[in-house]
Amino acid sequence: MSTKCSPWDSTSSQTGTRDTMREVMRPTLVINPVDDRSFSALADAAVDGGVSTAEGLQAVLRDRYPRAVVRARSLTGERILIWYVYREGRWIRSGRRPSISDEV
Repeated sequence: MSTKCSPWDSTSSQTGTRDTMREVMRPTLVINPVDDRSFSALADAAVDGGVSTAEGLQAVLRDRYPRAVVRARSLTGERILIWYVYREGRWIRSGRRPSISDEV
């Protein structure tokens, strides 16, 4: 019998260790540019595959997108985890070409 834990719980019943909510919860990714499906898919796959820090995600993305930057939002008292993921290292308008070819 498995016990489901809420992401808001501070204790994991499966491991018996105390984790912060941010360690248990999958981050919400705010992708820029929003219309680059390849970039978005790579970021999602990395997080789903176990990347657990903004720095780790940035390293994975930079293998294909050398200008990629990932910033964790850190607001006092915020109960969700949000990472801003920028393909070009900053916000750009949708519809712009990536820094490298998607066909590589």
